[in-house]
Amino acid sequence: MAPLLRRARSAGRLIATVAATCIGLNIVAGDQYVADVLPSRAFRDVFVQRGLAPRMLSRTVEDTGTVTSRWCPGTAAARI
Repeated sequence: MAPLLRRARSAGRLIATVAATCIGLNIVAGDQYVADVLPSRAFRDVFVQRGLAPRMLSRTVEDTGTVTSRWCPGTAAARI
């Protein structure tokens, strides 16, 4: 996480990092739950430290982790 956070200096880059993490976890883990919960917990403290609203993190995870799980063949959501 540290290398990712060093590059994410602005709010926009931090949100892009969360989005990329969610999509990447959907592809690698093949589990929607992991792709939603892990980034939410991992980035929560960083959002608080930078003064960003928790709903920004929630919205980013929803828009990327949940929605893209249908595109990844290994996820349970894609099998439904």
